[in-house]
Amino acid sequence: MGATDVVIDLREPQRQSRWAIAFVAFRVVRSIGTVQAVVAAFFILTRGLDGRLLIVLPVIALLLVTGSVLSWWRFTFHVVDGEFVVRSGVISVNRLSVPIARIQSISIEQELLHRLVGTVRVSLDTAGSEQTEFRIDAVPRAVADELRRVTGRTAPTDGAVASDTITAAAAATPTSADPSRTADDAQGEVLIAHDLRRLVTAALTSWPWASLVVLAPLFALLDQTGNDLPLPDIDADQARWWWVPLLVAGFVAVAVALNVVRMILQSWGLTVHADHTTLRRSSGLFSRRMDSRDATKVQIVSTGQNPLQRAFGLSTVTLSSIGDGSLEVIGCDAIEVDRFTQAAGSTPAALLAPQRRIHPAQIFLAVRNAVVIAALLGAIAALIVGWWAALAALLVPVTYVRARRHVEHFRWDATSSELVARGRIVDDWSRQSLVRTTNGVRVTRSLFERRRDLARVRIDTAAGSISIGMLPVEHATALRDHVLAAVLLDDDPWM
Repeated sequence: MGATDVVIDLREPQRQSRWAIAFVAFRVVRSIGTVQAVVAAFFILTRGLDGRLLIVLPVIALLLVTGSVLSWWRFTFHVVDGEFVVRSGVISVNRLSVPIARIQSISIEQELLHRLVGTVRVSLDTAGSEQTEFRIDAVPRAVADELRRVTGRTAPTDGAVASDTITAAAAATPTSADPSRTADDAQGEVLIAHDLRRLVTAALTSWPWASLVVLAPLFALLDQTGNDLPLPDIDADQARWWWVPLLVAGFVAVAVALNVVRMILQSWGLTVHADHTTLRRSSGLFSRRMDSRDATKVQIVSTGQNPLQRAFGLSTVTLSSIGDGSLEVIGCDAIEVDRFTQAAGSTPAALLAPQRRIHPAQIFLAVRNAVVIAALLGAIAALIVGWWAALAALLVPVTYVRARRHVEHFRWDATSSELVARGRIVDDWSRQSLVRTTNGVRVTRSLFERRRDLARVRIDTAAGSISIGMLPVEHATALRDHVLAAVLLDDDPWM
């Protein structure tokens, strides 16, 4: 009998796979510090073991294994009376429960080690905090599919296990030809599907600096072991001025290459599916990850486009949900952006053309503040670096250019159902929100704004805020009243 024929009854307490013991132990080591563990291993291999380490290391290993086994044994989860219940705790018993209707998103991740042992990691976000509330280290895929089914993150099926229908759908679609894609990637309407060419283009057109985070552990390791490595001794008199641009070019080339590798590893086979009210994003080469979100609980739709992306007609789209649930896709063309936006219940960007502007007094305020800051910084720096302190004055023209571009390109508007704001300084950006999901709206007026009959409006949602300043008072109060009326008249549940 195949794995897909196994019926999972989540009403009975479930334990994780026994492989979870190893994953729990690895998580403990990682919390201590992977770099520290590598440095310790390097130290032991280069310096050898003395009598004390021969005693201490087995004791530490025994405590780690014992704690991991007890943590696995004491961790159970099940669904009862419409609640997802988790019991855990080695010494004391902790019972955490949350109504199924309050679960905002489910993420299923299958790293390389999970693939080798046939398990997945499941994370559930309930918006109770900024972090994921429930994380299950290792369970069979059938259990994860059943969790998605009972929480409404996948379409209901005729059988008891959702993967039966998913597997049948996968066999009938072209996406099943890609062995890197899981069976449930083929379920529902495909909104976005990136091939290798699109991934490389997306990596080359996005800012590469995020990929440099992978070098942090290497730098930390070199800092710890630098005295033991044979590094070349470079005399300052031998340095040449043209080394600087070469080093900068090399640094940028490494950053771009790392970004391409990171994009391929993390986003290989990237697909976004929409089924009923559920959005599912799946991607990954060695480690496969699937995020499921309830489209009705999306609060803000954001798009971004840097100059390189603008030249290639690509954008980054982010759907922000309640809690820790954000669904981001890099490298979408205009059609994919519209599909993604519509699936989240918002109006496509092509149909929204905000024309309202903000008052140009924003430029004067920004420059005035920059002059004060530059004067203070220059006075302090003059005591330390002398005439080089005059460089602080560059803050003023830079601030002027930024403020002017912001005022020239910022547009906003409020329709009967949505609030949208767009702007550009270097990158193009837009944020739109369904006004009925607003948690609060505030109208504030600083002393500068009061003197000019201006005000600022801030719309707060469970996933972030949209703030619009330098508005005439009558426009600000009208926007506030419009949002409050939309909230009071709406009866649709969104939490």
